[in-house]
Amino acid sequence: DKYVATLETRPVTNFAYQESISRANLTFAAWNKGLDTELRYTKTSGQEVVSIIANSNNAATCNNIGGGASIEIRSRYCPENCIDTMRSAVVTKTTPKSISVNIKVMQLNVKNGDIGGIPIFAPYGQWSGRKAAIVNFLKSEAPDFMGLQELGYGSGSNDYYTYILSGMGSNYAGVKYERNTKTEGNAILYRKDKFDLIKEGRFWLCNTPDSPAKHSVTIGSTTYTANYERIAVWGIFRDKSTGKEFYVTTTHLDNSNTADDKSSDWRVYPVLWEQGQILINNTNAKANYGSTDAEGRRPIILTGDMNCNYNEEPIKNFMNNGYKDTWDMAQTKSCPDASCPRSTMSEAKSSAAQKPYSCFDHIFVGGGVIPTVMKHTIHPPKFEGTHLSDHNAVSVEIKYTFSE
Repeated sequence: DKYVATLETRPVTNFAYQESISRANLTFAAWNKGLDTELRYTKTSGQEVVSIIANSNNAATCNNIGGGASIEIRSRYCPENCIDTMRSAVVTKTTPKSISVNIKVMQLNVKNGDIGGIPIFAPYGQWSGRKAAIVNFLKSEAPDFMGLQELGYGSGSNDYYTYILSGMGSNYAGVKYERNTKTEGNAILYRKDKFDLIKEGRFWLCNTPDSPAKHSVTIGSTTYTANYERIAVWGIFRDKSTGKEFYVTTTHLDNSNTADDKSSDWRVYPVLWEQGQILINNTNAKANYGSTDAEGRRPIILTGDMNCNYNEEPIKNFMNNGYKDTWDMAQTKSCPDASCPRSTMSEAKSSAAQKPYSCFDHIFVGGGVIPTVMKHTIHPPKFEGTHLSDHNAVSVEIKYTFSE
């Protein structure tokens, strides 16, 4: 034992693991001691593997090895006048183990088609004629999180949020806030069988985020003012199976862009641009709230009706602040009309034609971990023959991977 303790093990200069193909690669220092070096590990199938690495070989590969597996490394010696082969003390390398969380996210502005049961946007159909189809559509998609806007206020089934949440069944819960007056609000619906709600809230998209106001921007002698008080609704959610936490938020930027587009440079749509910056600043701060995750800031999932196209300055500003557009990241994409692939608005006609240059509904990701986006879908405007809204629903299927 004392002699074995003096035997050196060939040093490993680089160790890398590719989880997607279950392969570990090792690089060794140049070596002229002993006979060779022995690697021992267990494949994902349970088969034990022993590999002998010659002194002249500086690299080795371990195939079909899972995360969290150990690779034992010993150098072999045959001392002079000894018939036995001796091995050095074992050095162990462990492949990193990761955990994954798959999430499906939905964005939908349901259109406040009436208030308190009084129709105000008849062309798209009164709420009473659309509500069942909206619920059936959402149930058929079964997202983990839904960002919803223009949830009309009313009593009984005329309250959009209450009706949708009730219709989604016992596996869903929600976070809902109104802008200020009881006309409409935003909400996040989530799978409570998969996620626990840790904290929730809202803030206003104005210079006083803790109190309601219509945001205004003055440029020279001109003042641009939002048409409405706008909010962001947010929640911190913990995945029940892994303990990983996510910051999810949904919003509805103002529709004052008709006046806004008369300005220039980064001030194109100044109200929307500044509302977006207020959203970014508050979201980034709140995503860190009480986080103990070693990987840093929680992942952020942001959905919303931005009333602004993907190629315009308010949206570009999200990307300039580190957010990613899931459309750009998606491995597969689908949309109702290939001639205007990013359109998320449709006409109130029997044809339900997509409106060109109307990509208003977005799903962004940011924060400490950026997911893989497997699929991005802009859904058809109709379901079960019913025009759901003037906005198309948008959904993404994403996968987060964390080091354990």
